[in-house]
Amino acid sequence: MRQLTLLFVLFIMAISPANGQPVDLQAQWDDGFQLVSEGGDYSLGIGANIQVDRGGTLPLTTFPETIDTGQNRMLLRRARLYMKGVLHDHIKYKVQFEFAEGNVAMKDVFLTIRHILGIRNMTIGHFKEPFLQDYLSSSKTLMFLSRALPVNMAPKRNAGVMFHRSIFDPRLKWYGGVFTAVGELFNTTSVGSNLSITNRVVGLPLWQDEGKHLLHIGASYSLRQPPNGDVDITVSPESAMPGNYLTPPTFSPVSQQHLIGGELTWHYGAFTIQGEYTEARAIASRQKIGSLPIRSYHGQLSWMINGQRQYDPGAMTLDKVNVDNSLMDKEGGKGALELAARFSAFHLPGWPYNYQSLKNLTVGINWYLTPGIKMAGNYTLARLAGDGQSNIVQFRFQLSY
Repeated sequence: MRQLTLLFVLFIMAISPANGQPVDLQAQWDDGFQLVSEGGDYSLGIGANIQVDRGGTLPLTTFPETIDTGQNRMLLRRARLYMKGVLHDHIKYKVQFEFAEGNVAMKDVFLTIRHILGIRNMTIGHFKEPFLQDYLSSSKTLMFLSRALPVNMAPKRNAGVMFHRSIFDPRLKWYGGVFTAVGELFNTTSVGSNLSITNRVVGLPLWQDEGKHLLHIGASYSLRQPPNGDVDITVSPESAMPGNYLTPPTFSPVSQQHLIGGELTWHYGAFTIQGEYTEARAIASRQKIGSLPIRSYHGQLSWMINGQRQYDPGAMTLDKVNVDNSLMDKEGGKGALELAARFSAFHLPGWPYNYQSLKNLTVGINWYLTPGIKMAGNYTLARLAGDGQSNIVQFRFQLSY
């Protein structure tokens, strides 16, 4: 990580304005502190994301003792600081550090070069692979305290290079990249040889009133080389409080793994409906396509009161919430409420494992005092196929900018 940080700093210094060249920067607040030059060719922004959770599993749980249902506790879920900006109008950069895991580690560190080679955009560094809208959406803007079950199959952050371009902006956008497995937290200097190719295409057949009314359709595909030829699966129940509910045995030896994903979102003013489907299949080293598929899906809806959820046409994901009656208004508003419900499932058909499916029903409420200050609560009913259920209650205070 130190070597990567040094290279990143040296690169920024190399492409920064020459010594003595004046650049007038104006301070402003736009969901975070920013210094911006006239015309926007140069900018520097600083932000943070702090999430404190409290909750656990209720005594009504009927799971077998082999399932880790966790304990009631308080958790610093996320504590992140980031810096991002623009250089020469053509270079965008971001560096993000995570402090919640006990050790300082990098989450995001990347550069995006715009208008290059006729492809428009190239991103290089450590960042999220382009797979599934729910995973790509910022944790600051989620409807629920945790992402849905399909994210357990999605590729995470890795080191790589990605090209992306808008066509009929913002109606159609594609992303394609090559990555090597280094882990979600880039805190190692070793780089593996296990490569993956991940692609995502998103279209907006309906786009009206700058995204207040839209229909989003997307598809993702990833071809992967599992580390050491092993496919390991662990499935958490949409909460960080308990342990993993599904821990099937390792599938090995595997030479390739195929992941496919589909996305569908309809957004109209205060209403949002979203669904995703993911499937994974493996190719064994000495066999044809493996007969042990993995499938997962979810559907969710939300209704905003005194607010509207925005859409980010750059990332092609749902984005932050606009609060009509913010606490920071001169009159001291009451904020916005969001009511949400979600059903999700994770299936392991044919696996040599006692529990071949997990189904969750989650309801949530979010109170946005401002776009960056939120208090939220979730209740999740999780059911293992034929072997009991658990009831999880969780609350969160979030400060982000």
